[in-house]
Amino acid sequence: MKLLLRMLLAALTLGSLSARSQNLEYPFSGFYGQVEVGGPFVGAEFHGSRPLPCKLSFYSPITNCIDLSTGYWERSESRPFVVGIRTDEGERRWLGKEPWTSVISPHRVVFLQESGGFSYSMTYEFSGTEPLMVYRLALRNSGRLRRRIELYTHIRLALRTSHTYARVDSAFVSGDSRSVTASFRGRETGGVAITAQNCGAPPSAWTADGRGLSVSDSGGSRWISSSSVFDSVSGAGTGLNPGPVAAFLYRTMVDPGDSLVVIQLISSVGEKERENLLPRLPLVWKHGVAAYDSSVRHAAFRAATTRTGLPDVDGSAAYARGILATNAHYIDGDIVPMPCPAEYNFFFTHDLLLTDLGAVRFDLERVRHDLLYLLKRSRDSVLVHAYYWKDSSYATELCTPDNWNHAWFVIVSASYLRHSLDTLLGAKLYPLLTKSIHELLRQKRDDDLVHAFRPDWWDIGRWEGPRSYMTILMVRALQDYIVASVLLKRNLQALPAYEALAQRMQDALVRTLWDDQSGYLLNYNGSEKDSHYYMGSLLAVVFDLLNADQSKRLVRTVERELLDPRIGVRTVAPTDFNTDSLRARFQFVGNEAGDPYTYINGGVWPHANAWFSIALQRVGRDSESVAFLRTVMTVEGVARSPMGIPAMYEYRFADPASSSYGSIDKPSFMWAGGMYLFALYDLFGVKEESWNISIGGSPHTPFDSTEFTFAFRGLHTFRSRKACDGAGGFTASHKDIPSVVLPLDLGKGETWDIRKGSIGRPYLQELNAVLHSVNFNSVNHRLTMTVESFPGHLTVALVHSPGASSRVLLDGRVITDVRSAPSPDGGRLTEIKFAGSDRVQSLEIIY
Repeated sequence: MKLLLRMLLAALTLGSLSARSQNLEYPFSGFYGQVEVGGPFVGAEFHGSRPLPCKLSFYSPITNCIDLSTGYWERSESRPFVVGIRTDEGERRWLGKEPWTSVISPHRVVFLQESGGFSYSMTYEFSGTEPLMVYRLALRNSGRLRRRIELYTHIRLALRTSHTYARVDSAFVSGDSRSVTASFRGRETGGVAITAQNCGAPPSAWTADGRGLSVSDSGGSRWISSSSVFDSVSGAGTGLNPGPVAAFLYRTMVDPGDSLVVIQLISSVGEKERENLLPRLPLVWKHGVAAYDSSVRHAAFRAATTRTGLPDVDGSAAYARGILATNAHYIDGDIVPMPCPAEYNFFFTHDLLLTDLGAVRFDLERVRHDLLYLLKRSRDSVLVHAYYWKDSSYATELCTPDNWNHAWFVIVSASYLRHSLDTLLGAKLYPLLTKSIHELLRQKRDDDLVHAFRPDWWDIGRWEGPRSYMTILMVRALQDYIVASVLLKRNLQALPAYEALAQRMQDALVRTLWDDQSGYLLNYNGSEKDSHYYMGSLLAVVFDLLNADQSKRLVRTVERELLDPRIGVRTVAPTDFNTDSLRARFQFVGNEAGDPYTYINGGVWPHANAWFSIALQRVGRDSESVAFLRTVMTVEGVARSPMGIPAMYEYRFADPASSSYGSIDKPSFMWAGGMYLFALYDLFGVKEESWNISIGGSPHTPFDSTEFTFAFRGLHTFRSRKACDGAGGFTASHKDIPSVVLPLDLGKGETWDIRKGSIGRPYLQELNAVLHSVNFNSVNHRLTMTVESFPGHLTVALVHSPGASSRVLLDGRVITDVRSAPSPDGGRLTEIKFAGSDRVQSLEIIY
């Protein structure tokens, strides 16, 4: 706890970096770290704060990329883009091989440098409608004298294919003084043409002859050492070329205060579209870039809002929504979510689902689109795991029975149903939901636990045993499947058995996998207890599957074993999965788990941080939850941390003894944005249980006031504030709602207000059934609600009131299974139990 208190103090100092965050712009001058930006069709990856990309990813018409590296962890060594300059009669020198300052946004980046009497900028922007990136290099004469400039640029036009990542160097090349096109005619590259077109200052000379320039993968070129080499190869390299480049030379005079501006459009176009599309790009690129910029900013600031009065929290929420808008790429005729701008060219269901846990709270149309895409790509009611171009055709991978995507799919689909009541889509999804439940149950053994090959949430390893993470997900998936079935009025006869099974599995989770000595949910490999602390056990607290004491102990264990207060929660401890013994027993391929504190072997991931933030909330440590979120999850908090950059990332290196401690990989990661919003809405008081959504149920709020967009049968503006007069309540468009559980009859598009404080009339606090309506009649002092569940279900309602009730009626008949006790605020808590039904029941509490 002392560590988290220090985090609280640190969080109070955040905010100065937020000055530009309301424009989605974060300046950075750390001279290290990665940048990733992109659009639907092209993405760019930068390393070491250098202003020239190490990699370009193309998604249309199929996925290819320009990457000259020799391996994943060596990708910073790739140098496909090169810029050189000569001023007046001085020596030639390279530009951009050193780190520059930058201004980073989810969808664009500007790099800045000043030297030798010039101000330089390199800007990368993307079109939302055409398959291109805009590369803009501007050089401004900031001195008093007229200067002679010779500027050299080249792009190495070599592709790597999707899946096998085979390198293709040869292409058929055409060109002139305005553009160079390399056509890759093999099926593995989709027959694409990669083109560099000049739309700014006209070049003085050009060449496609990489051999004549002696262009190297490390960024070398004979231009640097020879005054005549470019002229000797000018216009060369057309036809079949085993090493093509798009190289241009710009020679001009620049007056004081004037600039040389080079603009190159880098595009990937299919053979059939080439003739018509390439001539259009110089005419339409400005509109495409402006439209894309507008769409990202609309998603960040106007489609949804969050206001807490804390600039770092609110700015990061906008940035997260911008990341969600940016990380969507073309694949086989669709624009679908993918995890980052330039690193992944596969569609993975897991990325979509974890992101939509947060997105469903404010963007129902996105989640609907995503679920329809899963439906489209699944086969025989088996959920799709991945979809991608595999060298010569598109490939579909389906989820195996032990795949966690089955559970997350049920959980996200049920969440969408709760928020939208879209039973038409729900009916289409239901066979797939049912199949996912059946597939998961194939992994349940006689001990009522889910057994899996992989440890925790990992996608590698093969050593089967009972798993806490998978059992937690299975319990929640069963609970959510039950509610989805009730909302869709499907399969009701099977629900009592599923409900009993979920309870048995929850009991087995605690009975078998709870380790009282460590205060944690552990795992087994075969019959052997696994002594590792995996972060996935946090979900038991998030989903309320433990009692209060166990939840508090588990959180304290995370603090002791997994928490690094400067950067977040590590995936596992101890970090020994690189050892020969564990590599052999888990059947890892080489060192795929990573060295200690690397990647899944003890690195820090965003979902671990989100679940820890929510777990702190669940155990009543609200202020510490806010401090944790601000310190390790906001863009500002991440930027201020060791080796920090403005980022919402995939993973951080977590070895505190290393000079690379805190370094970030994949800094614009989609489900980091989704997880941030998931945790933030929890801090707003949004709690999704299987049966219902409640808002503002806790009397303690970490924020004095909040205003945020919330999706529930449409979009609403929700405002929460502490009541100055001590009187609280929940109103929807000025109508009093005697419940913190949201009833289905709330109107669309309303403004909702909640005031924290003592409430002078009864209200519904909890309910494990669908709540259709709830009203309080102040004249006859009756709290009335209509509810629905299924036969065989025991419905429990918890009501808070100033005083005790006199009678409780169910469909007009007195029920006696009623227990009342004092509440901590001096009122009464009344628990009411009755048999559920598949017809709507009316419950009345009379005071």
